[in-house]
Amino acid sequence: MRCAELSAVLTSSGMFQCHLKSLPDEPVHGADTIRKRVMLRAGQVGAITQFAQATFPPGTEVQPHVHEDMSEVYLVERGRGLLRVDSRELSIEAGSCVTVHPGERHSLQNVGEGPLVITYFGVLSK
Repeated sequence: MRCAELSAVLTSSGMFQCHLKSLPDEPVHGADTIRKRVMLRAGQVGAITQFAQATFPPGTEVQPHVHEDMSEVYLVERGRGLLRVDSRELSIEAGSCVTVHPGERHSLQNVGEGPLVITYFGVLSK
């Protein structure tokens, strides 16, 4: 049973646990070469829409997009990237944490020589 499925079963009893290594790789929406592992899905924990870890091979990018109804929080685990938010460009690296708010157009690109690993979650706005 996948972690996200298991968590749905266990929510009635409280705590649940999973491990990234046990989760299947899935494509990131709009970027099949960027893979993610989803630890939580919408509806499993309050206003969180997804909690996942994505791996960007060198040179890959998530194209510019907007979420009207949620914020996203990114934590860089490994590598170097370029996050574009509206007209701003932010260099990010391991340890960087950035929040993108509803309505902000954003994209994310791996500009390093190795993989860019990002752990992120989305939160529905009120």
